[in-house]
Amino acid sequence: GVGGFGWLLLSFPEQFLDYLHVPAYGLLAWLGITGLSRRGWSLFSALTAASLSTLVFGLWTETLQVSVPGRGLELQDVILDGIGIVAADIVAFRRSARLRLARGRYSRSITTLEDPA
Repeated sequence: GVGGFGWLLLSFPEQFLDYLHVPAYGLLAWLGITGLSRRGWSLFSALTAASLSTLVFGLWTETLQVSVPGRGLELQDVILDGIGIVAADIVAFRRSARLRLARGRYSRSITTLEDPA
């Protein structure tokens, strides 16, 4: 009665499923950072807003699980959510630094090509 995807999830050990919080919340934070950045937000503002909203989403999800039979609030899940969020922040920050560096090289190369001196 759990469907094909549910059956697939049930075939893995429960501890493995707990660690899926890391990539899931990392992806959620990454999507938020990317979306806000594309709308013109500064990197710092996008990182802060996306990370905090993703963390609040994780906290509320854990809080709401208390009302589901057989589920409960687990601090480990919140910690794993945070690890995923921080990983997304690091990736976004490094990507931004690489892009700024590439733009700097690109701008300098055009300037030197246009400037014969």
